[in-house]
Amino acid sequence: MGKVYHFRSHLPPDGLVFHERWAEGGRIRVRRKGDRITVTRTVKTRGEGGVRRTGGVGWAYGTRTEWQWNNPFCGRLCPDGRGGSVLTGRFRVHPAGGLLMAAVLLWLVCSAAFWSPRGGERLVAAAAAAAVWLTLAVRICRNLDTSAGAEEILRYLREHFEEIEG
Repeated sequence: MGKVYHFRSHLPPDGLVFHERWAEGGRIRVRRKGDRITVTRTVKTRGEGGVRRTGGVGWAYGTRTEWQWNNPFCGRLCPDGRGGSVLTGRFRVHPAGGLLMAAVLLWLVCSAAFWSPRGGERLVAAAAAAAVWLTLAVRICRNLDTSAGAEEILRYLREHFEEIEG
């Protein structure tokens, strides 16, 4: 998938305390369960909405609010044997993004399989659609750590840890 990151701290795993941080770039939150750590970033933006159509039902006036959830950093925090700790992890596809990719793949395969005129062509069209979509999905998964949200999460982790080569 993506690059694996390794971070080191002089504090033991039990001595590390993470605080939620609000900044211009959004909210960064750390969830910890045992030795597993998940770092997420949520961005809430407001802008001038003016008059716009809402959901095809009505109209709205004023400001608009948009939410963005970045792909989380998931890792494992372990003692390093010298009184410190090591965090090893990578960026993962957000669960909602994974569901969306699966739904689009299913739609592509079904539409290619049922809307093709002949039986043999259906199978070839469905296989071609699946291959193209899976190629794009692999490319997306490899580039998870190149977004602005990933940079904010990495900056937060570098404030608490020293990045080391794996």
